[in-house]
Amino acid sequence: MHLQVRSSVRTASGGSVGAEKRLGDVIQADPIGVRPGALRAMLEVLRRADVNLRMAGGHSIETTGEFVFAVDADEEHDEQQTYAARDALRAAGYPADVVEVHHADLEDTAGALEQYISSLGGDELVHEIFVGTPGRGARRVPVQVTTMRFEAG
Repeated sequence: MHLQVRSSVRTASGGSVGAEKRLGDVIQADPIGVRPGALRAMLEVLRRADVNLRMAGGHSIETTGEFVFAVDADEEHDEQQTYAARDALRAAGYPADVVEVHHADLEDTAGALEQYISSLGGDELVHEIFVGTPGRGARRVPVQVTTMRFEAG
C-alpha cells in the first residue's frame, strides 16, 4: 500500500457550493465557495511547500469534488513527504486527508493495467484509478487504485 492525499478546494472561509444543477457543460450553483482558479491556488500552496506531484487527478475539483494526488518520493520518504503535503494544505485552510491505496509501477505495455487489476483479487470493487507519469528515465508507469468492499445484504 502507498499513500495519497485527498483534498477539496473549499477552504474554511470559502463555504461550500451547496446544491448544484448541471446543464450541459454549465454548472448552476449557489456561488458561495465556487472560485475559478481555486485549484491553481491550492497548487501554489503545494509548490511553496516544495511538493513535487507524481500523479494527480480528481473530479468536480473546483465545485463539490476532490483533488487527489501522490507525491514524488521514494518508498523511504513517501510517508513523510505525503504528510508534509497534507499539513501544508491544512495550514492554508484546506481540508486534507491521507489515505492508503494500492500502488504499482507498471510496464508501459498493452495489458499491464488489466493484469494489475486482476492481481488485486475479485472481492473488491474498483472505485478509482489514477495514472501518473514515469519517473526520470524510467519506463514504468505509476498507477494507484482505490477499492471498496461490496457485501450483499
